[in-house]
Amino acid sequence: MNIKNITLVGLLIIFLSSCYSDKGNYDYIEINDFEINLSPTPPETSVYMVNQPSGDTLLFTIKANVNQTISETDNNLEYFWTSTIGNKTDSIYSSDITLRIPPDKNSTFNLMCRVRDKELDIEYYEFVSVKTEVPFHDSWLLFHGEMGDRKIGAIQWDVAGNSRWDADIMLASNRPQLKNATDIAYSPSGT
Repeated sequence: MNIKNITLVGLLIIFLSSCYSDKGNYDYIEINDFEINLSPTPPETSVYMVNQPSGDTLLFTIKANVNQTISETDNNLEYFWTSTIGNKTDSIYSSDITLRIPPDKNSTFNLMCRVRDKELDIEYYEFVSVKTEVPFHDSWLLFHGEMGDRKIGAIQWDVAGNSRWDADIMLASNRPQLKNATDIAYSPSGT
C-alpha cells in the first residue's frame, strides 16, 4: 500500500507540473521571407545553354530579383555572386552578374547567388550554371524562303530529345544574310 501511495503522489506531481504556466520572456520578430527570381528565368535543370560565340566575346547577364514579405525596397538586402570557371573563382557584390564568354572555347560557369537580409541576418541562395554549346552541331540545316528573303534554318535536338527550331542561323550568328542564294552546301569543320 505504501508503494501505491508513493506512486500516486509521484504521478500527481508530474501532472501538476505540466500545468505550470510558462513565464518565459520571448521576443518574437517577424521574419522577412523572400524568394530569389533570376532573369532570364533558368530552365528546370538550372543550366543555361548559350551558343558558343565564334568571333567576339559574348556578354551574358543574369539579374537577381527578390520578392520580400516585409520590405518594399531592397535597401535591406545585400547581393553577392560567386562565379567559378575551372579552378578560378571570382565574386562580386551586385544584384546582377555579367559573364564574359570567350569565343571558340567550350566554357562552363558555376554560379551562386547569395542574397542576405542585413537587418535580420537571413541568407538565401540560388545555384545555376551557364554552359556553352557549339551552335548547329548535329543539326539539320534547311534552306527556306522566297527569292530575296532566303534564310538558312536549323533543327537541333538536346540530350533529352527536345527539338528547337532556329529560323535564321545567319542572323543568330551575326553573319551576312544570304537573301538571294540559290544553292547551299555544308562542310563540317572544327571540333
